[in-house]
Amino acid sequence: MWYHATFEHNLDSIKNIGLQPIVFQRNYWESKNVICLTDDVFAAKSFMEEAETINDDYYDALMETIVVLSIAPDKLNPNHLKNDTNISNGSNDRFKQYHQPIPFSDMNIVT
Repeated sequence: MWYHATFEHNLDSIKNIGLQPIVFQRNYWESKNVICLTDDVFAAKSFMEEAETINDDYYDALMETIVVLSIAPDKLNPNHLKNDTNISNGSNDRFKQYHQPIPFSDMNIVT
């Protein structure tokens, strides 16, 4: 199973148009037009907890609204699933970047 975390206020959009690849920029890495996935539900949530672009005034409130989505591997096109090059130089199979939208119908809400 693959997992992706987001904030609850993003769910309406995800339900309408699916999970969309976006640009992620943090101090220590950058990814363009990807959806970040991991095989660990707790790792997915921790990536959201480490988000550096969140205003400190809203951080605590937003941390209470993290939602983890699960996606079965057979719902993803393997041609668009790549190792995350920001983690262990892309050699770690537990973290992936997906380069296509994922319809909400292919996901389940875990938390």
